[in-house]
Amino acid sequence: MMAAQSLRSSEPGIVRRAREESLARSHRPLYKNLDGVRAIAALMVLVSHSQWGPPAFGGSGVWLFFVLSGFLLFPTLPQQADALFPRRLAGFLVKRITRLIPLYYVALLIYSAKWHLPPRWLLQHLLFLDAQTFFWTVKIEVIFYLVLPVIGLVSCLIRSTLPKFLVLVAITLAYHFLVQIPALITVRAAVTYVPLWLSPFMMGICASVIAPYLSKPVGYVCLIAGLVALAVLNFDLPSFIHIRNLVLGVQHGPSGPFVFVGVTALMATLFVTGAAVIPPNVVFCNRIIRTAGVCGYSFYLWQILVMQLLTGAVDIPSKALLFLLVAVLTYFVSIVSFALIELPAMNYGHAVARRLLEGRTAAPVREPA
Repeated sequence: MMAAQSLRSSEPGIVRRAREESLARSHRPLYKNLDGVRAIAALMVLVSHSQWGPPAFGGSGVWLFFVLSGFLLFPTLPQQADALFPRRLAGFLVKRITRLIPLYYVALLIYSAKWHLPPRWLLQHLLFLDAQTFFWTVKIEVIFYLVLPVIGLVSCLIRSTLPKFLVLVAITLAYHFLVQIPALITVRAAVTYVPLWLSPFMMGICASVIAPYLSKPVGYVCLIAGLVALAVLNFDLPSFIHIRNLVLGVQHGPSGPFVFVGVTALMATLFVTGAAVIPPNVVFCNRIIRTAGVCGYSFYLWQILVMQLLTGAVDIPSKALLFLLVAVLTYFVSIVSFALIELPAMNYGHAVARRLLEGRTAAPVREPA
């Protein structure tokens, strides 16, 4: 009993230290507010999954996740196209693989057993040949990891910040209008096929280049503008629907985040940029919220499982209560998942990346007996 209490009391500290130590190793800014933004994104997806609140929250939460990935990962790419570039790039990919894949594979095994799915389903998802249910977002994230080094190599050839920013914006616009909107490349997403939505990642990349040069007042403007715009795009209030349809030129039919990906992702980018530029905020950096954000990947993967187990065990009288219970339970499950699966894998990935840069073969780090 005492050991369990000690684990519960120490886990949030472990989570925060892991985030700060990881960012210290990567020599990039510690955007503490963005952990809170990731927690908000995870809660928005949970709102959609629990069918409580605006259904559009799920799409906007996903775009927030994607924008955050582009914003935070681009600065970790090798910044010089020198003789060590291949090793640095290999180290980057190793860190991304060990960050994403181990927990994803564990989740696949558990969900396939829970849903009594055939081995073929499991094999297809292990190899990223299919992407049913909410696992489609992980597949798009992996595709982004494969594309990101190419974008990084292009950026290495441009030294100045403004030209680099303009070139990245041009690439983003070209992909969005010439590839994504015509759906020239599609991927499986749950029960249908969707365009390969990479523009939210690329918007996050553009924002990461320019954010260090923005002032705090500009940051607050971006934050408020993004927040208000996301509210208008997500809440189905009569006045909001009228404004949304008027601005987007919609006469009839849906106008949610999955229909207008570019607009919603752009507003999410403003929100993320503002949160990164302003000083640490009491809301974003609240201990509970920030811990949930650090464990946001676990929170995203386990919320469906927790919801199904909970609804199978007890009768929940309202969707609001279901959302609250699932959020609380998933929060603690995510902390344990981070400490037992994500953190060891991340530490191993960083160790392998260091040894790759040193030119030595990495071996697993053994704990003393």
